[in-house]
Amino acid sequence: QAVKSDASIGFIHQHLQDIQRILLERATQKRNDMWYQVETIAEFGPLLDTKPGFYQTGWCGGASCEALLKHYKATTRCVLETVSKKNCFACEKTATCEVLVAKSY
Repeated sequence: QAVKSDASIGFIHQHLQDIQRILLERATQKRNDMWYQVETIAEFGPLLDTKPGFYQTGWCGGASCEALLKHYKATTRCVLETVSKKNCFACEKTATCEVLVAKSY
């Protein structure tokens, strides 16, 4: 597409903004497609090898429960501020927080 030189800065600026918007939309969609809501390790543990992504679940905060993730080659990635899950993914005690769990590579 031909652009006059005095309009080139605006043209380039607009296209860079469009590219940034498209890349952000794609990345957000991919993240959302890989973010799963789960309740128990029995539910998501076996899926970690076949359905990669982040698994949001409740956690009691206990080290022994977190250690069970190693069996699936997974770790907690971050602690979330929300607490909508009632029970821990492993021991089923009351969840004190929610975590994102993912396979470690």
